[in-house]
Amino acid sequence: MSFVRIKEIVNKETGKTYRYHQLVEYNRQEGRSQQKVVAHLGEHCTLEDAIAELRKRLQELEAKRHEHREEEDKYASDIALKYSPQLIKFHGGRIPPQNEHHALAWPKPWATERGRRYMREFGRVEWKPSLQKEGQTYEAYLGYETFGSWVHMYWWHKNKVAELQGRIDRLTTKLNKFEGLSTTGPSRAE
Repeated sequence: MSFVRIKEIVNKETGKTYRYHQLVEYNRQEGRSQQKVVAHLGEHCTLEDAIAELRKRLQELEAKRHEHREEEDKYASDIALKYSPQLIKFHGGRIPPQNEHHALAWPKPWATERGRRYMREFGRVEWKPSLQKEGQTYEAYLGYETFGSWVHMYWWHKNKVAELQGRIDRLTTKLNKFEGLSTTGPSRAE
């Protein structure tokens, strides 16, 4: 026999009461009663409501993952199209992690001549007036700055895809468990 148990928890700081539902299986063995929590339903009072909410959340996460994957692919394509020779020459044809290309440009806390040569390879170098020292100029590596920002965005979207995939996997596992309970075991309070 199964039933839905309502669990009330009071937040000690705010004094607010939260109600959670648990699907509990009740058995009697050797003259003793035993209760086992089969599933934590959260705020949902039925298994079906919990399943519907999980499906909705799963769809939302999959849509977000799809958006980030599209952005990741867009940045990868743009980087490969614009900077293919530099990727081949310095990074074996792959998009480097941020710390890798930054270490080539700034091997010390300041740029060395080797680092400046690396940054010049990305084109669009301009001499700009210094804001700190009047009458002086500095070399601005605009092509490298663009490359660096695109690489940053590529890895940011790639990491978001991985993070969302982990959440999707955990949610799918929970949904499969709940759907298994719905079809094979207790599906409602008795």
